[in-house]
Amino acid sequence: MQEANDISVDVKGKMEAVDPLIESVHDVGDMLHDVTSSMKRTALQKENRKTVHTQDTEDKQENKPVRIKLK
Repeated sequence: MQEANDISVDVKGKMEAVDPLIESVHDVGDMLHDVTSSMKRTALQKENRKTVHTQDTEDKQENKPVRIKLK
């Protein structure tokens, strides 16, 4: 019984030691989400969206523009 209690205390101590790291990773994830959401909002608000051409050839009829839309 004492050995089980010792193991439980050891595991609890290790979990408490790792907890700040897990919180930091969570905070970084939240920050990345905020940044990407902001970039997405900014891109959707721009009226002059840019068209990207897939190739730079002289025959423009074969070259179809690609428009990237963010959802």
